[in-house]
Amino acid sequence: MVDPMMQVVTGALPPGTQVGHWRVGEVLGRGAYATVYSTERVEPGAAGPFALKLATWPQDPRFAREVELLSRIRHPRVPRLHDHGWWTHPSGVAFPFLVMERIEGVPLYEWAEERKPSSRQVLRVLADLAWALDATHRADCVHRDVKGENVLVSAEGRAFLMDFGAGDFKGARTLTHELLPPGTSEYRSPQAVRFEWKHRHEPGAHYKPGPADDVYALGVTAYILVTGTRPPCRVDLEWETDPTRVPPPPLLEPPSALASVSPELDALILRMLSDAPEARGSAGELAQALERAANSASLRADAPIAARKIEPSSGKQRAHSPRRGRVWTVLVPLAAMVGMFLAVVAWWRTLPSWQWPGAAQEGRHSDSEDGCVVAVGDAGPLVANISSSHRAPSMGLGLDMPKKPLPDQQLPPCQEGFEVEIELTAGQKDTRSCWIKVDARADKCKTKGYEYKGGCYLPMYPPVKLPQSAQP
Repeated sequence: MVDPMMQVVTGALPPGTQVGHWRVGEVLGRGAYATVYSTERVEPGAAGPFALKLATWPQDPRFAREVELLSRIRHPRVPRLHDHGWWTHPSGVAFPFLVMERIEGVPLYEWAEERKPSSRQVLRVLADLAWALDATHRADCVHRDVKGENVLVSAEGRAFLMDFGAGDFKGARTLTHELLPPGTSEYRSPQAVRFEWKHRHEPGAHYKPGPADDVYALGVTAYILVTGTRPPCRVDLEWETDPTRVPPPPLLEPPSALASVSPELDALILRMLSDAPEARGSAGELAQALERAANSASLRADAPIAARKIEPSSGKQRAHSPRRGRVWTVLVPLAAMVGMFLAVVAWWRTLPSWQWPGAAQEGRHSDSEDGCVVAVGDAGPLVANISSSHRAPSMGLGLDMPKKPLPDQQLPPCQEGFEVEIELTAGQKDTRSCWIKVDARADKCKTKGYEYKGGCYLPMYPPVKLPQSAQP
């Protein structure tokens, strides 16, 4: 059997390594299932730029599915597939790879933070994505993980739909048999949430996402993009089971109540977030409506979108935002005394099971913080955004990293293979400290863990010295 630690090797190929007919360069992004490199063809003549995506796991079946999707889809807002094959490690173990068009851009939410776009610019970005989804759906495919982290925006303001590794196509064999397929919990459609609740005790039940689920996820993406918050969960399962027990779920607050969006953009975002799939319209219909709105909107649509001031007396509370950092809180002194014990326990409980992709699970079930029952599944992106040198925006995993070590925290040298050394303030060596990376779900990490570069970390503390003999 292949040593599971082989996966580490594929995340650190040295520049110049030949993979098939390609020579890898710098690492552009790294995720749980793949690493993406800049690359060039060994034989001259092919026009670039290109990106090479190499599987973390041997024989990963996700790659065959992504290759099939990218082979079927032809659209200027979807990276074009150029090659695919197998790279054989010196030990003889084979890892799948694919080569695609390299997209130069920044992640969608990061673009919004930097550019402060207008409603008209957002309408055009959403139109690009809707057209990309339309091409995907017309090819009998679904993306299944539409979100801001899987969108890149070029310097010209054009949007590209990325990372089809969680996608599906008509006739594809089922890789696993969990209730919900791969995806990200906050972007699940109401239909997926209700399906999980209704069939949660039925072995073999499996939700099949369709084009309407992608459209809903695009609506969530748009809502977060313009308001900085995610829309509230409006599937109150207790009320649907027994309407006499609790009041109905909260109404969706329109984006215009939270930000200065144009009426056209406001209406189209609400349309994508409709509870009924048929009310959302197809991706192609939405793309046409978004383009019409971008062309016909009044001059008000050219003003940068700004958050509306919410008076404290109004009683309104902002929802959890993946674009806004959390306030760092200082650990109580007791945490320093027992920190080592807690960190080791948390680390041990959240270690991955080192299973091969053929046996991978698609659903780990949890309750989200706003009461919806959702499945995390393979929630993390299969690979980080491949063309951005910027740090991805906060995903709301947990507390923001402090700027200096916590009281009594373990300082370097850190134990290799167990602890991670992190420089908390760039360029200041005296801020280096030791951390443990844990494979925790976002909803579990956010209460106790610290977010750093998309991962969840716990501070490492020196071991507590225990008495060597019992007291009389």
